[in-house]
Amino acid sequence: MVNFIVKYYQLLLLLGIWTIAGVYDPLLGYLLIIAGIVILISKNLFTELLMGFIFILIMDDNIYNHIFMFTPVAKMFYILALSFFFTVSTRVFFPVFRIFLWFAPFFALALVTLFLNSPVMDEGFQKTISYLLVVIVVPNYLLQAYRKSGPEVFKDLFYFGILVIIAGFVVMIFGKEYVMIKGRYAGIFGNPNGLGIFCTLLFLLYSLSEEFYPSLYSRADKFLFFGFIILSLVLAASRTAYLALGIFFLFRLFHGISPFLSFTMLIAVLVGYELIFFNIVEIIRFFKLEAYFRLHTLTEASGRIIAWNYSMDEINRNFFMGRGFHYDVFYFRQHYSILQKMGHEGLVHNSFLSIWLNTGIIGLLSFLAPLLYLIFRTSTVSVLAIPILYTVLTSSFLESWLAASLNPFSVFFWIILTMLNSHEIYGQKETDTISVH
Repeated sequence: MVNFIVKYYQLLLLLGIWTIAGVYDPLLGYLLIIAGIVILISKNLFTELLMGFIFILIMDDNIYNHIFMFTPVAKMFYILALSFFFTVSTRVFFPVFRIFLWFAPFFALALVTLFLNSPVMDEGFQKTISYLLVVIVVPNYLLQAYRKSGPEVFKDLFYFGILVIIAGFVVMIFGKEYVMIKGRYAGIFGNPNGLGIFCTLLFLLYSLSEEFYPSLYSRADKFLFFGFIILSLVLAASRTAYLALGIFFLFRLFHGISPFLSFTMLIAVLVGYELIFFNIVEIIRFFKLEAYFRLHTLTEASGRIIAWNYSMDEINRNFFMGRGFHYDVFYFRQHYSILQKMGHEGLVHNSFLSIWLNTGIIGLLSFLAPLLYLIFRTSTVSVLAIPILYTVLTSSFLESWLAASLNPFSVFFWIILTMLNSHEIYGQKETDTISVH
């Protein structure tokens, strides 16, 4: 970690300047962020550009987003700047990685539903275009960083994620109230579940990069970093993260033995959900962990079932064609008082229901079909492909992060998907070559 800080100290100083300037004067913050992006682009520092983008997205999701009020506009400037450079300098990114073409029907349909039915046209258009740009830009900047730095880019992105986690503990030194929400640890994220999702995806990035390049991480690094991840998860008490990572380890074990056994286990979990749920509840009670796991909210999944049922009522009115991106947010805010009386505060908490609400069943299928195909076809490339798929599906089934574009979680997901699908990356695994250096 010390070597990482020394290597990227200029970037870290730049991120600090952006933050201070943005809090002091948003306009000054925007100008410095744009200037910083231009400098990074001029020097072809693609890894730094990705880190800066992730940083701005984390600040936007921050527990103190009322202080970082400059970030909603800043993240739009950032993705537009990355997209502009990609467009005018396509030769720099040659050969262009065209994974975004698989999702072209989805985005086309999203625009159609937006123009035909949306009550929030402006916000919906921004979110649709920003998601499309993320799918285009992030994989290509990652590949360009890989072409320049090799496997070190994955190690550096992982270290950057760990530094974000460590930042939460540093802030806690000044007072627990700065990092706690309703008794649960959130680090510098907007809520404990956000921290849980971040740790989950960071772990997936580590697992895949270690599979491809076993010598990338030292043993000391592993112990140190996993200590911070485990401690963060314990303090956050994120049931979604526990479940998602549990799914990963379970299916990593069974898929390693037999893919058929792995699929059989998935079916068994789905069919035997009620029995499994009952036993989990009894185990929690046996160890007297009811308060930690918030058992009183478990049967309603912290209000998620209420939200899901309420979503389905609206989905049935727009089953085939939704009402465009951002409609899920608009709909739940419009009915906030009703949902609050029913015992739910928040939004849909399900990526697939969010997509269904926004783009209809046709949109949901046009998103899921290429996603599933792109991961299933890589099962011969990585033994972790299917466990990663099940982990992502579990996490995104319980939270709506996959349906949103400008958040740090989606960026890490598209990084992982690129690693699995780019022959430039998986074709240079250490097992296939004498050396990666």
